[in-house]
Amino acid sequence: MTWLGSKAPFTTLGGNGRAAPRIENFYIYKKLAGGMYFLYIRKYQQGLTAMKFEWVDEKARKNIAKHGVSFELAEVFDFDNAMIFEDATEDYGEERFVGIGFIGNKIHQIVYTPRNGNIRVISLRRATKEEIRSYVEYIETGY
Repeated sequence: MTWLGSKAPFTTLGGNGRAAPRIENFYIYKKLAGGMYFLYIRKYQQGLTAMKFEWVDEKARKNIAKHGVSFELAEVFDFDNAMIFEDATEDYGEERFVGIGFIGNKIHQIVYTPRNGNIRVISLRRATKEEIRSYVEYIETGY
């Protein structure tokens, strides 16, 4: 695991004693299932679920047809405990993030981009077996 940046990545929060990033972002390189490497960016997620979600209606209809999942469920996606990394597979012209975490008792994958202070949902579906394995490892080890 390689930390980038000059500041120490953790500080202790009062109350629960858990470590949290002192700086806005911290980075590690993480090998995911299938041998793919991603630059993993964990943003301090406090307040993210209070943000407004938006999407393109036509894209939302296509997502339901393809994956059987409504973009409206993004509003209850558990960002606080999600594994989040930047989608660096292509140049999309904007930051694009992938989150793997719970909606209810099922693990889902959300793809989104921050736009105009909102979270624009690009895709939302049930996680694959490989994504679930990566998420379980993340929960068990913290990275």
